[in-house]
Amino acid sequence: MSIEQLDSVVKNRKALNLLYLANTISGMAQGITMLAIPWYFAQHDQTIQFGYLYIICHLVAFVWLPYSGVLIDKYSRQKIYVYVALACGAIITSVAVWGLIAGILPIYAIGAIFMMTFFNYNIHYPNLYALLQEVTEPDKYESVTANIEIQGQGAGMLAGALAAFLLEGVQNGVINFGGIDINFPITIKPWSIQSIFLVDGLTYFLSAIIIVCIKFNFIAKREVESELILTRLKYGFDFLKNHSQLFLFGVLAYMVFATAMIEAFYLAAPYVKNVLKEGGDVYANEEIYYSLGAVLAGFVVHKIFAHTRIPIAMMIMTLATAILYFVVFASNNVMVFLIMILIMGFANAGSRILMVTYLFHTVPNQIYGRVGTVLYLINFAVRLLLALAFTNAFFQDGDGVKYAFLVMSVLMMITLVFQYYNQKRLKDDFTNTK
Repeated sequence: MSIEQLDSVVKNRKALNLLYLANTISGMAQGITMLAIPWYFAQHDQTIQFGYLYIICHLVAFVWLPYSGVLIDKYSRQKIYVYVALACGAIITSVAVWGLIAGILPIYAIGAIFMMTFFNYNIHYPNLYALLQEVTEPDKYESVTANIEIQGQGAGMLAGALAAFLLEGVQNGVINFGGIDINFPITIKPWSIQSIFLVDGLTYFLSAIIIVCIKFNFIAKREVESELILTRLKYGFDFLKNHSQLFLFGVLAYMVFATAMIEAFYLAAPYVKNVLKEGGDVYANEEIYYSLGAVLAGFVVHKIFAHTRIPIAMMIMTLATAILYFVVFASNNVMVFLIMILIMGFANAGSRILMVTYLFHTVPNQIYGRVGTVLYLINFAVRLLLALAFTNAFFQDGDGVKYAFLVMSVLMMITLVFQYYNQKRLKDDFTNTK
């Protein structure tokens, strides 16, 4: 490493800490919002309608995702972060104020906030990873990917803890926290969804202010691209076409993430309500357990697999996910469910850390945004198909939702078979030895 590069790493340490802080602030409020909306639909017996909303989000994303990848690779990723945060903050805050003045929000406004947050995720995280790669030395990729996972899931854990109070309140001196009933001497009324939206919107502004103040020293150099959007987008497809094993690795690695998102946004609320017969506090506790497992993965996953090829480590995560989905299907116990969610958090976060580390090592920063969004696009297709299948009344009536977990368990086993054959063909042999 040159003296100039070493100096950049030292200076970026403070910048990265500020980036983590900004992401934590907005991520915590987003987490509460994205817990509150599915639960709101479940409480009003509109799970199927939420399923349609979820499907529409994915259909629109097929247009939005490729374009967002081109934007990420063309413009300043720091500025994209700021502009997106300001736009989201302005929209959510406006809707929240409207709801507070009117005393209620129509269902379509709540659905619109979900869609906007959903689309924000789909540019925020690819942009964030591309920015991290741009300001990080290759020998620091492992620690940075772990740190961003710890930060993000730590925010999720705080979101789940707060949501347990905000969604249900404390009316009888008892709150279910972490699956355990705890005496709580203070009465807390449940927050309205518009109040939750207001806090969410304001945190976007705070996050944007922090990002504006950051001074990065960019390590990876990017060339200015002047070609048409379709031409630039084609570069990402061409790269993966010429690296077919890497393409298949990315697609298969994202399968754990795809099913985890379906579970979190679509299956968890009806499962808690219809199978476990529990309320919003238990539903919010799911986020606590999931985030706890994910934070743990951030600290130890590189150590556990220190001498294991990343593709092999991914197979282990996939197998663990298949087993836990089957256990959730076969059981209707609250604590068993929460423990399985904790393991799911570890497996999903661990696989994402390992996958991003692998991609950082193999994909040039110049086209990282486009390559990432191509893989996201395939992942979206899988999630769309699962959402379409699980919207069927069979999975929504009574305790039918538990059979969705059986389907996902089988899907994980099929993924495992493909991973086994593909890992033999991968030419790169990275291990987590940094």
